[in-house]
Amino acid sequence: MDKQDNIKIFWDSMAEQFTDYEIPTPYNNEFMKQLYLHEIINRDNEALDIGCGGGKYSLGLAPYFKHIIGTDISTKMIEGADRKKAENNIDNIEFRCESWQELDIEKEGWRKKFDFVFAHMTPAVGDVGSFEKMRLASKKWCAVTKSIYRKSDIAEGVNKICGNIIKGYGEHELNDLLTILWKDGIAAETFYEKETWTNTADAEKLADSYIKRMTVKKELSDTEKEGIINFINSKAQNGIVTETTDVVLCTIYWKENEEEKK
Repeated sequence: MDKQDNIKIFWDSMAEQFTDYEIPTPYNNEFMKQLYLHEIINRDNEALDIGCGGGKYSLGLAPYFKHIIGTDISTKMIEGADRKKAENNIDNIEFRCESWQELDIEKEGWRKKFDFVFAHMTPAVGDVGSFEKMRLASKKWCAVTKSIYRKSDIAEGVNKICGNIIKGYGEHELNDLLTILWKDGIAAETFYEKETWTNTADAEKLADSYIKRMTVKKELSDTEKEGIINFINSKAQNGIVTETTDVVLCTIYWKENEEEKK
């Protein structure tokens, strides 16, 4: 299997977790609040949600936008997002199973189509090409949110078993994004959030999830897979593992310079 196949398998395996959420609003969610404060929310506007996962932010933004398209590489994520859309009787969102890397925005007619293009906590946008593609799809605002710090004893233990192949999170990608924007004379704004994530899971399922996650980075040996399983089991109590992760999120907002993009 190639890398894209491994990515799909991993995110399909996470779909149940990512479709169990409360729909956010500008009153209970900091990302949504910032959109309100920046006057990005507008009932006449159209939005594109890249790497939408289970549709959390698309559904949250639905009352405030005319139309929203959400894309994600995972079939099961899109299926879950469509279920949540139906459950909440929302009819102004279109969810599409698409890889952002492979999607042709010229063919789709998406060049400068959207008033707001965003990528919230997704690996779909992370290199120069994917950043530039999202910018080309926007005629006004863009936003990218990534974690710039994570501290989890379990994640660090798994990474060590696999040869420390993860050497950071989104901090390097956001630095690259800021450099691109600065070169175009765009003064982006940043917003930070501190969170603590708690995940309680069956040890076997958590080990399988970590194996799938690390397989996205490299081909794991049988010894590495066994090491992950044994390590996760060592953290279990009655077969259950509670993982706590301290996180700092950073969101970069900017408005496209129309003169530069023509």
